[in-house]
Amino acid sequence: MRFWIKSGFLFFLVPYILLYCVTAQNGLFWDTIQFGSDHPSWYYNNNFKYFFLPDEIDSGHPPIFGMYLAAAWQLFGKSLLVSHTAMLPFIFIMVAQAVQLGKNLFPANQAYAFFCTAVVLSETALLSQCSLISPDIPVAAFFLWAWNAIINRKSMSLGFAVLLLGISSMRGMMAAFCLYFFSLCLYSRELMKPIAIKNLIIWLWQKALPFIPGGLVSGGFLLAHYMYKGWTGHPPPSSSWGGGFDIVPLPQIAINIGKLFWRIIDLGKILTVVVFLIGAFSWLRKKKQCSCT
Repeated sequence: MRFWIKSGFLFFLVPYILLYCVTAQNGLFWDTIQFGSDHPSWYYNNNFKYFFLPDEIDSGHPPIFGMYLAAAWQLFGKSLLVSHTAMLPFIFIMVAQAVQLGKNLFPANQAYAFFCTAVVLSETALLSQCSLISPDIPVAAFFLWAWNAIINRKSMSLGFAVLLLGISSMRGMMAAFCLYFFSLCLYSRELMKPIAIKNLIIWLWQKALPFIPGGLVSGGFLLAHYMYKGWTGHPPPSSSWGGGFDIVPLPQIAINIGKLFWRIIDLGKILTVVVFLIGAFSWLRKKKQCSCT
């Protein structure tokens, strides 16, 4: 308990517990209707008889989140309260990893570490997701877990976090893919110069090893889904989500970019963007000074 208080874990966890108490009866919204109701209801009503979802509710994501909720319903009863409570373990992991992230980025400055954690955990989209029954909560938790494992060079922990990302959703798979390139950029100084092709291949393989189990599981699911359904990742045009994958003309692309910036403002992300830009500018300036010396 003393460690949790000293580390700031309880300080940052309390607001999320209060958020849970206030929103524990919140209904389902948008994508969470599919992930938080349709998927688990299918497994609950069929007693886990089938693995693949029926076409009308299948958007191509791994169904593990729905299975998890269905299992919680079988154990504790089918209710909104049970579903919201089932999100708490992921929220605990997310808060703990956010605290650790601040310490990893600013090990010598407790104030900066605290501020970094506060910026991450006060992110408006993250707070809104944690008021819902959403698969993006475990994705955020496992993403921070994997990020910390990369920074701390903990290969086994990274491999487990990537595996959990891969089975959470296709968004988790994409996040894991980006984390691999993040690890390459972070440790690019390890490469010997001049770079020999053989050494480069060995180095890339070594950095890829923690990602291989999760990649194999994710790839195995996508392949099995394709063999069973005839498509993977990209829903067919006849599905409810097919229109969202259409290629739009250039004017519509410009409109969509404008909508993106509007959403950033609407969701209160201005502070997050400003802090990121300041941090990136400071890092680049410090790196330039180091290269000059």
